[in-house]
Amino acid sequence: MKKEGKVPEIQIGIYSGKEIRFTLNAHFTESNSGNSISGEWIAVFSGGKIVLMNNDSKLDPATPVLLVPLDVQDSSFTLHAVTIGVDFHWQRNEDQVFKGSLKFITETTGSRQSIYFQLRIISPV
Repeated sequence: MKKEGKVPEIQIGIYSGKEIRFTLNAHFTESNSGNSISGEWIAVFSGGKIVLMNNDSKLDPATPVLLVPLDVQDSSFTLHAVTIGVDFHWQRNEDQVFKGSLKFITETTGSRQSIYFQLRIISPV
């Protein structure tokens, strides 16, 4: 029997690096500032936090950064140059499209600081 109630939210980490290139294929809201953004962006680690940049603007939100789609059903985003098949003979980079929210967090390993991307999928069970 299916229980009525809140739709579960699944969070997965899929990508990390010194910078993450992505395209918001619809309008998303940056949860800390309430700014609505779309289009091509780069997330970089600068000055102890994550900065979002594109050709026209630079956003310096509080870390972690959460981007939430305005229209959950029809919104998507593209992560560019995602490495698939790691350590297999067919390893390559490809663009991948997802639905859901994006969350960028930082992590320090030794003296190295990286940005980690988490995909938040909201899906009925």
